[in-house]
Amino acid sequence: MAKYIIDPTHSDISFKVKHMMITSVNGNFNNYEATITSEKEDFSDAIFDCEIDVTSLYTGIGERDRHLISEEFFNCEEYPKIKFNSISANAFNNEQRFEYDINGVLQIKNESRNIKLTGVYDGVTIDKCGQEKYCFKLKGSVRRLRWFLDFVSKNSRNMLIDNNVELLLDMQFFKLEEQI
Repeated sequence: MAKYIIDPTHSDISFKVKHMMITSVNGNFNNYEATITSEKEDFSDAIFDCEIDVTSLYTGIGERDRHLISEEFFNCEEYPKIKFNSISANAFNNEQRFEYDINGVLQIKNESRNIKLTGVYDGVTIDKCGQEKYCFKLKGSVRRLRWFLDFVSKNSRNMLIDNNVELLLDMQFFKLEEQI
């Protein structure tokens, strides 16, 4: 069994959600840890695990970021981590690369819900230091109200923030030398 660790300096865990139903707000998380455990080189038996530091949320607007990590949304003081643990990974060989369906449990606050991520394994490449990097691009969609992320403005008759949130994960992993 091999274990792979995310390279956070060359990875991105981000999201996109419509604001006022006309434009999108993009954001990301800057601090996280993720691992893959797999026996097979094609990662068809992979177990993906990720833990995100909620306080590392960044949308480019400090006031909005403070509001999102406040108790009205993520309540980072009481729930400082977002966690994802895969249940199953299905790989499909699509000519030159593998496509994946990854089923797992996403925990936000104290709520755990099943989600599905889809994407591709873009293969392995060697960086300038001679280290092999294993590259994955995954995406998914979650309905934020299922995790009680339900801020509603008292001054608006319209939904300010869409219920659907796109997740975008562009990740590089490196293999640990020791086998587990």
